Amino acid sequence: MLAPFFGKIYTTVLSFSILLFSNYIGNDPIFTNIYTESLENGIFISGYLESAYDNDFDDIFSSGIQIEVTFDLSVSHRNNILLKQSITNSVVWDSEFQYWIIQKEENPHSVAVNDILSLRHAMSSFETFLEINTTYYNVLDINISARLPVIYVAPVQKDIDLMILWKLKEPKARLRLNILEI
Repeated sequence: MLAPFFGKIYTTVLSFSILLFSNYIGNDPIFTNIYTESLENGIFISGYLESAYDNDFDDIFSSGIQIEVTFDLSVSHRNNILLKQSITNSVVWDSEFQYWIIQKEENPHSVAVNDILSLRHAMSSFETFLEINTTYYNVLDINISARLPVIYVAPVQKDIDLMILWKLKEPKARLRLNILEI
């Protein structure tokens, strides 16, 4: 009965001591596979954050602490911001059942996965519908960025900025959507 509890504490301490006291490699995430579709009442957009979790994240994902990634999107026309939206994906390790529980803000149902590749893929992808009347515009600019939070790690009593694992750089992408061509 106490085994999962102590296992969780051990994993947390081990994970973050590795992060704090080892040479980390870091990641250079970039946006890929960005897809947009313009409709009369909005824009569907999806994308993937490549190389976001390749190095150093496996132990962090298995720590039992909820980890989030937030995708920030903005739509503008001639440098005037028309719409801003943030989407958050989160994951937490369930040590009792030995799987990760993933929650995507745009999906009301959580998903359980038990392999790290599925976890990385789910945390790296996003899709959403941006409600905006596109009939008034011929060209829209879409900016996308991603960020990781600062988390508090109780066993070591420290706040840790997970952006350090992305070398303190937010990945960004900028698209120009030609409404008339779609």
